[in-house]
Amino acid sequence: MIQMIQKAKKLFCRLNVAPVMFERLKYKKWKKIIEKSGLFDAHYYRLTYLDRDNHAIDPIEHYIFQGANEGKNPSERFDTNFYAKSYLDIKNAKINPLVHFIQYGSKEGRTTHSQNGIITVHKMSKIKKLIAIVRYVAHNPQLIKRTIHEMKLYGIRGTIIKIKNKSSKIESSFVSENETKDVEELLTIFNKNINIPSFTIQKPIDIIIPVYNGFEFLTPLLESIIHNTSMEYRIIMCDDKSSDEKVLPLLKRFKEQNPRIETILLENEHNLGFIKTVNRLVQYTNNHFVLLNTDTQLPPYWIERLMYPIFEMNSIASTTPFTNAGTICSFPRYLEDNPIFENMTVEELDGYFQYVNFEKTHIEIPTGVGFCMGINKNLVDTIGMFDEAFGKGYGEENDWCQRAIEDGYKNLHITNLFVYHKHGGSFASEEKQRLIAQNLRLLNQKHPTYDRQVQSLVEKNELETLREFMQITIKNKKLDTVLIIDHGLGGGANHYIDESMDTRIHNKQMTVLVRYDFHALKAYNIYFIAYNLEYKFVSSNLSKIIALLSEFKINTIFLNSFVSYPNVHEIINEIVLLKEQTKARLILPIHDFFPLCPSYTLLNEKMQYCEVPDDVKVCENCLKHNKHEFKIFENETDIEHWRSSWSNIIALCDEILCFSDSSKEIFLKAYPKSIEKIIVKPHDISGRYPKIYDANCNSGMTIIGVLGAINEAKGANIVKDLVSYIDKNRLNTKVVVIGEISIPIHSDSFEVTGRYDKKELPKIVKRFNITKFLIPSICPETFSYTTDEIMQMGYPLVVFDLGAPAQRVRDYDLGQVIEMDRLYEVIFE
Repeated sequence: MIQMIQKAKKLFCRLNVAPVMFERLKYKKWKKIIEKSGLFDAHYYRLTYLDRDNHAIDPIEHYIFQGANEGKNPSERFDTNFYAKSYLDIKNAKINPLVHFIQYGSKEGRTTHSQNGIITVHKMSKIKKLIAIVRYVAHNPQLIKRTIHEMKLYGIRGTIIKIKNKSSKIESSFVSENETKDVEELLTIFNKNINIPSFTIQKPIDIIIPVYNGFEFLTPLLESIIHNTSMEYRIIMCDDKSSDEKVLPLLKRFKEQNPRIETILLENEHNLGFIKTVNRLVQYTNNHFVLLNTDTQLPPYWIERLMYPIFEMNSIASTTPFTNAGTICSFPRYLEDNPIFENMTVEELDGYFQYVNFEKTHIEIPTGVGFCMGINKNLVDTIGMFDEAFGKGYGEENDWCQRAIEDGYKNLHITNLFVYHKHGGSFASEEKQRLIAQNLRLLNQKHPTYDRQVQSLVEKNELETLREFMQITIKNKKLDTVLIIDHGLGGGANHYIDESMDTRIHNKQMTVLVRYDFHALKAYNIYFIAYNLEYKFVSSNLSKIIALLSEFKINTIFLNSFVSYPNVHEIINEIVLLKEQTKARLILPIHDFFPLCPSYTLLNEKMQYCEVPDDVKVCENCLKHNKHEFKIFENETDIEHWRSSWSNIIALCDEILCFSDSSKEIFLKAYPKSIEKIIVKPHDISGRYPKIYDANCNSGMTIIGVLGAINEAKGANIVKDLVSYIDKNRLNTKVVVIGEISIPIHSDSFEVTGRYDKKELPKIVKRFNITKFLIPSICPETFSYTTDEIMQMGYPLVVFDLGAPAQRVRDYDLGQVIEMDRLYEVIFE
C-alpha cells in the first residue's frame, strides 16, 4: 500500500498535476480512514489541545495537518510520538501514525502506547454488517416504503449512495452498541453503605518505609499514618544515606515525639539503593506488612482495606490500591500520572472509594505497584523479597509479583481504597529512565510472558467502568445536575439541547442526557457530560436507568421530548416517581404537541391542522383512521387516557416552557389549568446572519426559496403543487429548496440543494439569487428557526396563518401572513 501511494505521487508529477492536489487527496483519504475507525476521540482532542469554544476547527483535520507533527495524541490510548519513533517504516513512508496503525499496525499487533497499550480497530465483517442491516430493517419496516419513495426522488444511483451512507451509520450504531457499557454494570459498583472490613490480627501489621531524601513528603506521610491507621501497627524505617541532611533528624524526631508508636529506625552507612534497603527492612518484619513510598498519603481505615485480602482470602501475594499516579492502578486516567482528581484531599476522594463494592469489582493483576503495596510475609519467607539483580530499583516488584504467580499466588487490585501518590520522592527522573530501560530487559528475560500479561490487562481494561462511574459520581455530588429526557431522531429538539451543552458546562453544571435510539438499537443511550467528562452507557430497560438516577443528586429534570419512546405511559410513571424521589425541578418544553396528542404536529387524518377540538370523539376517530408519520412511533387511540397520563406530569411541572405565544394558546386548549406554569421564551438566535437582501438585485426570474428539511407536515405537497402550477402556467419562476424534501419533484422549475452547512447559508442564498422565501408548513410550528434566519437576512417572506411563523412575521416589514388558499395570488405578486 505504501509503495502504491509513492507510485501514485510520481504518476501525478508526470501528469503535471500540482503536488498540492495530491496532498489534498491524500489528506482527504486519511480523514475518511480515521473517521471510520472510531479511534479518534474528538472530545478528548478538543479539550486537550484546542480552544474548546472554537468549533470552527475540525479536530481530525487539525490532527492530520498539524497535531501529529507536534506529537499530539488522537485519544488517550494512542501515543503519536511513541508509535512514530518505535517504527521507523512510518517515518520513511511519510504516513500519519494513526492512519498507519489503522491500516497496518493493528493487524501486525503493534503497540500504541509507552505503557504497553494496545487498541483495537473495530470493524464489522460483511456478514455481521448484513445482519445489522437486516436487524435495522426489521426494527423499521417503514424503510421499504421510504426506499421506494427515495428511488422516485433521487433515482436508483442516488438511492444506492444514500443506502451506503445509511449503512455506515447503522454499522457505527451497532459497533457503538458492542463497545458501549450497559447501565446494569453501574448498578453493582457501589454499596449503599460504607463497608470497612474487620478481621483479627495476632500481632501488629508492619509498615516498612525505605527513605532516600524526599524531606517535603515525610511529614505528610507520617502524620497520615498516625491519624488514619486504626489497627495495631509498627513502623520500620530506614534512611538510605540521604544527601539531604534534614531527613535523618526528622525521622529521629518523629520516633522521639511518638513513644507510643513502636518505631524501628535503621540507618545505612552507605547508600544501598531501594532494593537492598527494602530487603534489609523486611528482615525486621514479624507479620504481613505494607511497603510504602515516602511520597504517599493515607486516608482513614486504609490498612483494613489494603490488608484484608492477605489476612482473610486464600493465596494473596500482594494488594495495591487505586492512586492518582500508579500506571495500572491510576485514577482517573488509566496508565497515566494524574493530579489528584478535582483537587480533592486524599480523605475526601477516598470517601467515595469507601463505597465501592470490593467483592464485585476487585481484579487480579500481573503485578502490584510499589508505592503502597500490601505483602504476604509467609510468601516472602518462601520465595524471598526483591531480587538485587535489579540494582537500585524499578521492576523489582514486578519480578516479585511474577514469582508469586509462579508459586500459585495472586496479586489483587484493591478497588475500595485510594492512596495519594505524589510520584517523585524515590528517584530523579533521568535516573528513573535509565533504570527503566535496563531493568525492563531483565524483567522480560526472567518472565517472557509478563509483557503479554500486561497487554492483556490493558486491553481488557476491566475497571474502566468503575473509573468512569467514580468520576461521574463525584461530579454529580459537586455540580448542579440536569437530567434531560430526549428522543434521538434529530431535528430542532435535539439541536436545542446540543447547542446549549457548552453553556451548561460553562455554568458548572452536569448534564445527564437520556436519548432513545428508535431506528438502530431500540435502546436508551445515557450520556454523562460535564467539564472534562463525557461518558456514554446504554440500556434497553428504562426502569434500570431510573433506578440508577434515583440515587443521583438531580436538581432539574428537563423533559425535552418523548416522541418515539416505546411506552409513553411507562416513562411518564417513571418520571413522576423520579420527581418525587429527587425533589428536582421539573420543566416541560413544548417543542411539539406530543403532550396534547400522539399526532404531535396536530395534523388530522386529512392532513389539516385539527385546531384541538373540544369533542374527544373527533380526536379518537382521527387517531383510529390517521395513517401519517406519527403512527410509526405511537399507536395510542384513546385521547382521554393519553391526556390523563400527561396530566400527571403537568401537575408536577414547575415550569412549562413555550417558545411562542401561539404554542401557549394551543397548549391551553388541552390543559387550561396549566396557565400559571407556562413561560413563553422564544429561542434566541439573533446575530446568526447579516442582512444580505438587495431589492435592486434581480435576475428577471422570480426565485422562491424554501428553507429547511421539508416533509409533509412542513409543506412538501405545497411545494410540489406550487411547482406544478408554475409549469402549467409557464411562469418565469423557479422554486429552490435549500435543504431536503421528502417527496419526488421532477421539473426544470425546481431544484433541491440537499443538506447544507448553516455557516454557508448566506452564500447559498446569494448563489441562487433568491427573490423571496416561503415557509410552507401546514402544521402550527412551536418555533421556526428558518423563519428567524430568513428575517435576519432581510428577505421578503410569505407564511401561512399558523403557529409561531405567523406570529413572528406579523411584525416583519417584508412579511406576509396569508390563508393557504391565497398562496398563488400572493406569491407571484
